[in-house]
Amino acid sequence: MKLINTILLGVFSLTLIAQTVPDPGLIRDMQRTVCAIKVMSGSGGPGSGVAVGCGVVLMADIDGQETYFVATANHIVKGLFENSDAVAEIMAFDMSGIMYKTVSVKKKHIVWRNPELDAALILLPTDLRPEGQIPMGYRYLGLAHLKKIGEPLWGQDIYL
Repeated sequence: MKLINTILLGVFSLTLIAQTVPDPGLIRDMQRTVCAIKVMSGSGGPGSGVAVGCGVVLMADIDGQETYFVATANHIVKGLFENSDAVAEIMAFDMSGIMYKTVSVKKKHIVWRNPELDAALILLPTDLRPEGQIPMGYRYLGLAHLKKIGEPLWGQDIYL
């Protein structure tokens, strides 16, 4: 019995040593790149929710213009294809930590999806509006996106 307790204690100790605590700054930076997605039926009333989820904001330079995309799961956006009057609300942070929101995302904004991989890519409309009060002297620097965090290293944990 003493041998079993010693082995269990050793395994437990090694497990604790193997776990690394992620840097709080990294987690805060990553939270800014994750956006909230809510798909609703066209009525928008109570109980109109079809799906909720999250996505990762990506930026691409297309014809010299910053264009934002959201990578998400297909099961989040499939309601846009199943219900013709469904719309999605997407809330994302900008580089200063201010939350922006759009409620006009429709089926036409899904530029790619793959049900087998459960993946989809949404083109963010340009009608993003800030939520709440904007501080004096505020300047929009663009949405927070994955490229601003840096390049991941082999073996580095990525939190989404």
